[in-house]
Amino acid sequence: MGTQRSHRLDNKAALAIKEQGLGTTYHPGDVAKGYLVIENTGDRTVHRIAVKVTVYPRRLFGLPVGHKTETFDVELLPGKSTRLEYSQEIPAEIMGISTKGSYRLKAEIAADGVPVTTFSKQVDVI
Repeated sequence: MGTQRSHRLDNKAALAIKEQGLGTTYHPGDVAKGYLVIENTGDRTVHRIAVKVTVYPRRLFGLPVGHKTETFDVELLPGKSTRLEYSQEIPAEIMGISTKGSYRLKAEIAADGVPVTTFSKQVDVI
């Protein structure tokens, strides 16, 4: 993550999204925190932004081991920006198995119900 992307929702709404703050190395029991800076570069107000974070291990056939969706009610006027913080607790173990290893976090962002973009980042639990 840590990149910026611009996306048009419809003929009047567009967003510039930048992900920051999420680290790459954590320990079991840590809370991974990151944030999105979202700028409304369109001509209409955006009212709701949803962030779905899915965690995939780098092995085990890529099946997800967890996901969390946070929905933010915003009144994001044209030309304005907002910072949305999100977090994900890293459990010490899942079903008796240590969570140490490499994972891919996939964050899917939607605004007013319209999918906007996806970010992906590798995270190691040591």
